[in-house]
Amino acid sequence: MTSDAVEVRLLGLVSEIIRRPVGTMQPTATWSELGVDSLDFLSVLTDCEVVFGCVIPDARAIVLTSPRALASYVCSNAAASAAIV
Repeated sequence: MTSDAVEVRLLGLVSEIIRRPVGTMQPTATWSELGVDSLDFLSVLTDCEVVFGCVIPDARAIVLTSPRALASYVCSNAAASAAIV
């Protein structure tokens, strides 16, 4: 899956969680700029792990400050995580 495809799917997940139209969200915006609180962020991370089949360690999640950063991480690590499982 390409980074752009992951980003689009990720924004869709975020949209469902925070009930905000995808078209109003920028992938480079911070989670707080998007209105994502800490519980919403945990939901985003959990959904990403399920949908994309990757593990996102807590220490790494803290530095993933935007949907684009998270999408990039998912692209880089989904295949590696799948190989471990």
